[in-house]
Amino acid sequence: MSSRRVFNLLIIILVLFLSGCGGIKKNAQDESQDFFTPLEQAKDGEFYRNTFFGYEFVIPQSTVIYGIRLEDQIAVLADEESEIVFVPGEGTNYLTARVVDTQQTAHEWLTESLLFFYPNGEAAQKIIEVDGHLAIMLRGNGSADSPARLMVVQGNEKLLVITNERYEEAFEKLVASLKID
Repeated sequence: MSSRRVFNLLIIILVLFLSGCGGIKKNAQDESQDFFTPLEQAKDGEFYRNTFFGYEFVIPQSTVIYGIRLEDQIAVLADEESEIVFVPGEGTNYLTARVVDTQQTAHEWLTESLLFFYPNGEAAQKIIEVDGHLAIMLRGNGSADSPARLMVVQGNEKLLVITNERYEEAFEKLVASLKID
């Protein structure tokens, strides 16, 4: 197996693991507290900007953006350089966004990754444009083994992969507000 395929497989495994979000902790030293509620929650119209990967979106009101520290898989408040971010909702994530650094096109990456996200191979597909970039949107049934939405946006030598486990209107608003550098 080529090193690119191994890397893509590791990214996919990480994506599945993170879809459940793991525990949310204040920091690595505070192992006794599994979950926390930050004092500052988003107000109407605030946005999250990821300068490292070059995208931004409007944060749903009264929610918080978290990032995953890859070295220890702990969720922390997202910063501008978080590699993986998620917006928790009621019982699921409104959105999980991660960047895949690859020379592959969105189509090539999805061809290799489709069965990971949709094991039965069934997902509705359409090509859309997001802020001037080609994107492929897949729609599944939102079950435990099939995200409701998966979108892969073609960037410059990277892909932005956005998933939503269960369909919610907030996801559509997030995607509509998405800006990519």
